[in-house]
Amino acid sequence: MLGASRFAVANCYACGMSATIPTRIDRELFESAKSVGAVENRSAAQQIDYWARVGRQLVASPGMSV
Repeated sequence: MLGASRFAVANCYACGMSATIPTRIDRELFESAKSVGAVENRSAAQQIDYWARVGRQLVASPGMSV
């Protein structure tokens, strides 16, 4: 644990690769991913990866403004 730090380290999956990259993220985002991931049967890292892929698709969608 990082104690009072506002950051957590998550292993985020690289696209299609089995290797992971340690990444610092906001603790609130990590805790949210952990909670939502538990409901969706995903780890926190898998949930963050899922959100990133969905966000990337939304940004790339024609006519979609974020």
